[in-house]
Amino acid sequence: MTGVQTCALPIFAATLNHIVKFGTPEELQEYRLANKEMLSIRGQINAISNNMKNLREQRKRLIASNLSSDEKRAGIDQIDARINNMVQNIGALRVKAGL
Repeated sequence: MTGVQTCALPIFAATLNHIVKFGTPEELQEYRLANKEMLSIRGQINAISNNMKNLREQRKRLIASNLSSDEKRAGIDQIDARINNMVQNIGALRVKAGL
């Protein structure tokens, strides 16, 4: 999980889901307006999380493969570089969401 997900996003999502199930349309509208910054990055954070999960799975498969150690190292370095790029984007999203 990303840093944003480990703090505010799950709480936001749980509260939003609770209001959808048990709240009034007015409460839902009010919550969405009060949290529009968080709502605006929710899809991006979920996409980053899914991409990170896929990259970690690729990394595990690469390590378990029959490739040479040099080939494994090259593949791992590429995957790690992609992960690092995604992590850098999280900081900008945190600022956008006011976190």
